[in-house]
Amino acid sequence: MGNKDRNQEIAEVYRSLFIQHGASAHGVRWDDEFQQMVRLKILLEIADISNTKILDFGCGYGQMLNYLKQQNINVDYTGIDLVDEYLAFGRQNYPEARFCQQQDIENETFDYIFLSGLFTADRGDDCRKFWQDTICWCFSRASKGIAFNMWSKYAEFHMEKRYYEDPGEVFRFVKQLDIRCNLTIRNDYITPEDRFSPHDFTVYLQK
Repeated sequence: MGNKDRNQEIAEVYRSLFIQHGASAHGVRWDDEFQQMVRLKILLEIADISNTKILDFGCGYGQMLNYLKQQNINVDYTGIDLVDEYLAFGRQNYPEARFCQQQDIENETFDYIFLSGLFTADRGDDCRKFWQDTICWCFSRASKGIAFNMWSKYAEFHMEKRYYEDPGEVFRFVKQLDIRCNLTIRNDYITPEDRFSPHDFTVYLQK
């Protein structure tokens, strides 16, 4: 299956979830709002992003922007996604922000780029190539840094139709992009008390 067909297949999965569950954690394939918000919080701890220009890659219905507003963090926000229904919801509820397709911003740069949950879907044989190509694209367009999360191959259990990666492979690949970059891999936010299974890790790549 080609990359375009795979994207369309995954977009249909998320479109169906959004139609069924609306603007909620289940509407973007997270287990619950608590886990969704913890992941966003950890991503945004890469730096003080106040008054920066950010890109939310795979923005869903704009929950990251909602979280930033709750925390009184002002940013110049752009969100991109494959699912038109997500983008329509974002435009309607956050008219001050921009929601669009990736091709609409090909020639733009951002201070920070964030990717939450984008690499969790199983894309068959394309999984590793997809996240590596995406990080390369982001690296060339982020002037200060990138933050993204993935599910670890060291998870206690693996769910069907999910992709789990080796954190060591992520470290190796990112250092090939730029050995001078400041790279952090976090796994410290996952505790049983908080209803997490130890399968997440978050990566900060700072220039």
